[in-house]
Amino acid sequence: MRLLGTVRDRLAVGGTPRWAALGVAAWMVYVALGHDRRGRPPLPLDDPLAARLRAAVGTEPASIVAGLLGVTELFGDDLPGHAEFRALLTDSG
Repeated sequence: MRLLGTVRDRLAVGGTPRWAALGVAAWMVYVALGHDRRGRPPLPLDDPLAARLRAAVGTEPASIVAGLLGVTELFGDDLPGHAEFRALLTDSG
């Protein structure tokens, strides 16, 4: 996830990584749904962690975010505990 470097850089200087977080959130939806807008499965997830990623997601936005943030190989130990980043990922406004 190349966007995560941008997220970390923005957070390190006190910025809000709004647009990078939107990209991460869109990826999370892609992983969680597994099908397109018409319900046609499956959407490919070409990733060595694909099975783990799909198993980590819940059904509600907060559980999707929490589950995927728990994959430390992607999000490390810093981002899951960052309240602002988590809020950006679950913001529906």
